[in-house]
Amino acid sequence: VGAWVSDMLLYLFGFSAWWWVILAFYSMWLVYQRLELTISERPFLIFNLAGFGMLIAASSALEAGHLISLPASLPLDSGGMIGNALDDVLRSMFGYAGSTMLLLLLFAIGFSLFTGWSWIMMTEKLGSGVINAYQWAWNKYHDWQDRKAGELVEQERTEFVEQERKRNE
Repeated sequence: VGAWVSDMLLYLFGFSAWWWVILAFYSMWLVYQRLELTISERPFLIFNLAGFGMLIAASSALEAGHLISLPASLPLDSGGMIGNALDDVLRSMFGYAGSTMLLLLLFAIGFSLFTGWSWIMMTEKLGSGVINAYQWAWNKYHDWQDRKAGELVEQERTEFVEQERKRNE
């Protein structure tokens, strides 16, 4: 049954069938995370599922029309049957550049709905991480400079103490 299901998913979605594995793990994480919440506190899972649908459709269509080749052996093309059909429809309506932009937009919206992560939150966390990394590196540089100056002062003090000891003898 597993081989049949995997063949069907690879035939329908191409390499994007791996999103189903991510859905399985993410679903387990969502269920585990929501165990202690009351019914009124739980968000609607329909948004997560709609986002997953948009994500896998856009991913399949992007693979079908925009990837040259993948180093994988698939039953159909890299985007699968659904990706090929969706890419053909969108290319006939919007052209290559228009379909690319629409699919990237659908991919971004689908990812955001599926995971529940805001793109603004992700950019804020990325910016915070870059700033923290810069500050960490800057502090390490200043620590190194302080240690270097301390070693120089220690060496000068040692030489001064040696000279004073020799003078007193």
